Amino acid sequence: MLIKPAAVLLLALYLLLSLPVVANETFTYQQGLNDYFGASSTRFSSSRNQDNAQEQHYFRYDGTARMYNLEYFSLPDLIEQTEVESAKLIFYRVGGGFYTGSNIYVRQILDPDNLGLSYANGWKLASGFRAGANVESRDDGESVDVKWRLSDPDSPDDLNGDYFQGVLRALSESPFFTPQKTDVIGSAYEVDVTADLLCMQQRLCPNHGWALFHANPHANMQNITGSSNYPQIDYRPKLVITYGTAVPIADELEPLVIESFPYNQEVTSTDNKIELRLLTNEAASCKYDLSPSDSFADMRFSLASTDGLFHSTLWPVSTLNTRYQLFGRCRDLVGNISLTPHVYTFTVSENQVDEEEPDEEIINENYQVIDLLPGVNASDVRQTLYAITGQDLAITLGPALAGDNSPYSYQAEGNAACKASVSGNSCIFNTSEVATVLLTVTYSGASSGSHNIVVVSQENNSRGTSAYIQNKAVIMADYGLAAPDKGEVRVDPITGASITRLTDASEIADSEDALIVYSRYSPENSTGDYVLVFGHNSISSRVINRKTGELVTVLKDESGGTIGENQEVRWDNSGRHPRRIYYVSGMKFWMIDDITKQASSRVLIKDFSDLFPNSTKIYNDVEGDSSNDSDHWAWMAVHYGENDFGSASFLVDAFVHYQISTDTVHSLKPADLAGTNLDREKNRASFTLRPNMVEISPLGTGLVIHSSHKHNDAEQIRVHYIDTWFDGPHLWPLDFDFNRQAPVKLSCCASHSGWAFDNQQNETFISQNNRTDKLDAVKISGENSGYDQRLMVASHGDFGWNMGFHYGKMPLSKPGWLFYNSYSQDNALWGANQFMMIQLKAETEQPIIWRISPAYNHYDGEYRDEAPAAINLSGNRIYWSSNWGGMLDHREVFMMELPDNWDQVLLEPSQ
Repeated sequence: MLIKPAAVLLLALYLLLSLPVVANETFTYQQGLNDYFGASSTRFSSSRNQDNAQEQHYFRYDGTARMYNLEYFSLPDLIEQTEVESAKLIFYRVGGGFYTGSNIYVRQILDPDNLGLSYANGWKLASGFRAGANVESRDDGESVDVKWRLSDPDSPDDLNGDYFQGVLRALSESPFFTPQKTDVIGSAYEVDVTADLLCMQQRLCPNHGWALFHANPHANMQNITGSSNYPQIDYRPKLVITYGTAVPIADELEPLVIESFPYNQEVTSTDNKIELRLLTNEAASCKYDLSPSDSFADMRFSLASTDGLFHSTLWPVSTLNTRYQLFGRCRDLVGNISLTPHVYTFTVSENQVDEEEPDEEIINENYQVIDLLPGVNASDVRQTLYAITGQDLAITLGPALAGDNSPYSYQAEGNAACKASVSGNSCIFNTSEVATVLLTVTYSGASSGSHNIVVVSQENNSRGTSAYIQNKAVIMADYGLAAPDKGEVRVDPITGASITRLTDASEIADSEDALIVYSRYSPENSTGDYVLVFGHNSISSRVINRKTGELVTVLKDESGGTIGENQEVRWDNSGRHPRRIYYVSGMKFWMIDDITKQASSRVLIKDFSDLFPNSTKIYNDVEGDSSNDSDHWAWMAVHYGENDFGSASFLVDAFVHYQISTDTVHSLKPADLAGTNLDREKNRASFTLRPNMVEISPLGTGLVIHSSHKHNDAEQIRVHYIDTWFDGPHLWPLDFDFNRQAPVKLSCCASHSGWAFDNQQNETFISQNNRTDKLDAVKISGENSGYDQRLMVASHGDFGWNMGFHYGKMPLSKPGWLFYNSYSQDNALWGANQFMMIQLKAETEQPIIWRISPAYNHYDGEYRDEAPAAINLSGNRIYWSSNWGGMLDHREVFMMELPDNWDQVLLEPSQ
């Protein structure tokens, strides 16, 4: 078989390294923190005297006597990093004497003549006189005038002015902060240096650091802020960089053949033909012929490929027991061609006649699905809710008032508790049974009618305990002497959280790890019986029993290959099909209705090939999800090609919405945007920019295109999309009719995000705001919706700068809360490596923050160690992958059981 595990792993590693990275990551650089020692400080004073030992910044004097404070941070090669999304410099008040104030400008040291290349930071770090901005200023053999004239790009007249200004960014282009005399020790002064970092990344500016410059020539502020030499690490200058969209790297490497068939093999032909197959490490076109000396252009025969990676063709053979030899070459999308031809060698020992057996798509065409609510049309279901046995669930039966403000009257059948408790437009649901219940709701008033509400009751937790910690003390994980065994339960001694290890990765043949790969969809099925566990290679997954951890099945596609993260495997969440999963493969959308009977219950739902003939696959880009009822789906239809930045990438031909119950397809193509703020797209075959991902909102209100923040870029491409519908994530109507409903902006940036419901049960988009460093909650529709009406729930700085966040997809049954989990290399931060629930209230109103538990994971910068945690459909169990503080050399899946009524307990008055 062509696709062996080693080949798949190699291909996955190549794609991981070569394709754009979509997840934002934040890094903090502060001298002495987390073993970073790349910062340096120096003070320039009159007569160009330099002092690199000063511990504070000193702002005084003007002209040739002006004091300059320089700060430099050694950084990795920025061109090799993903695109800088945001950057900020933070300085801290340490005391000192404050006499006459001033704005303090943070001016990038540009050195436009590149005279500072002899030193890493452009200026020699030393102590003494005449240590200056450039090489010439360090030549004591020349006079002062000559040295400083050469280092100053403006004019000799500046020699009698501020001697360092000639190599600094203009004052009007530089950020500033304004200290006040009353500022207490520890006060933070933050400036935005995103433009400076982008300039460095685009190789338009060197990294020579920044000069702190007092605008008031009469300023007198002595030793008020700490330098990188300051004894207390927390008060040293801090540079915080968030990386986002990938920066393209020129491709000059030939495409490589990872594996092929046949090679030195004896094969059987079918109808006097054999199949030639090969796998390349990048998208390419491949040809072959009879001579090894033929160039790629001269070769007569081509191999077919839908994705540019897997190639195949049929070769006619007429003679048995004869050795054949063929030679192939491949050419990638930027024109690199195989230097050495690939060789096919084989002998045909037998020929057989193809009996043309029907494939599984035809076999299962008339498969009868398993439905816990047969005969109920999806269009008649108003919503799907999840409850916990023995717990009250408040249900909104419909709108309270009609358009004329007259009240509706409601009745409900299907649950005794709900029926008996109807008050206005709501009821209280309660049941002791694990079941899927159909509530039939009738209403009367200005109009009358009926609809259905599906309520899925899941089993309550037997180990859900918590100390309900709400302070900001550092909580360290108690790892014990060894990691727990599979099935073992540990209780955190501080928070009371109950943690169970569910997996043993050594039992998995095709993966070193057992993973929960993302936070934005539930790995637990609708009945709570099964958990979806992924392999580290992105193309494998399995289902385990939640209570025992035992293997239920390894998930496979229609050809027998494994499926996983890349195939976007998702449970059905409608409550009607508890054993059903969905996945995509190429241009096809599949379901396996019963995971315990995969071969017989696999059904092709839709093939999109004819609708988008130029595309080779549909995908949401692995992080998105369907609507809560699993009826509405969002994808991008893409093909592999060269983008406008000259890099090989997936190009978006169309954005797609699909509704299963009605077999309805809506799409948005470039031509559809004529006459809009995206009119420049109208004549293109594919969109200029590919977003981070796409998804459907939880209630199916719209489709979210997660576009990145747009700015003035070196290529002068992204700049054209500033303030358009592709500037930041936007909610689009499902039918993409922007004339009826304009897209609604939900966030500044394509940062980590999640979903919640406010107390009025409105869908709320949760995201990390990289422009304001706030945690935003944005109502997506109705009054007070959209980014401009965002609710700022928390500040990044409160949790600690040196960390990243993931957010879960909260169920409608737990309104008013968002689920947060963090990852950081700094365990001294109170918010680091934690699971929390945060109340949806403005930060100024002091929302409740429930410290659920430490994440019991060590993060050292590896993506898979971010340990994104996902919450289940009823909001009482959390799943994540952990290396147990580094005690494990791999990752295992853990489950945390929460108190079933945690949302009620947190709102109870303090005793």
